[in-house]
Amino acid sequence: MRRIILLLAISALFASCGTDQTLTYTLKDVPFSAEGPLFEGPNTMQFELSQSIEDTLKKAGFTSEQLDKVQLKSVSFESLDSVGFGAFNSLAFQLAAENTPMVSAAIINPIPAGAKNAELTISKEAELTDFFKQPKIYLVTDANLTKDQEESANFKANIVFEVTVSK
Repeated sequence: MRRIILLLAISALFASCGTDQTLTYTLKDVPFSAEGPLFEGPNTMQFELSQSIEDTLKKAGFTSEQLDKVQLKSVSFESLDSVGFGAFNSLAFQLAAENTPMVSAAIINPIPAGAKNAELTISKEAELTDFFKQPKIYLVTDANLTKDQEESANFKANIVFEVTVSK
């Protein structure tokens, strides 16, 4: 009986040493804009994310070496223009970095008529971990216009990532 208790105690010790912890990394009010005139079809906007995930990891007591996995949990866009997304029929959200190929991470197609906000559908297959091991990440959106327009387009995005780290 003592051996069983000892084995259970040792197993519990090893299990607690190798557990993963999940953190949330949130980016609020990320600006995306494109100066008019804009043309029918995809119009690319980007934001350079030099704010590192390091701060989030450090606050939780982790280092970037302990980063195991990053998944996109949600992306929502808000149009800052009075007409909303009226002239746009789709949005695609991608990540790019110097040493990592661009990945499409979320999309909405079509955008509901008259919408001022758009919640994108997340790609389950998008592998994002390598992006967060780069010094700079580029958040890219392609906003598809249904017709040419003279006005600029201005959006802000709220983006939530789930980060898994090893203890």
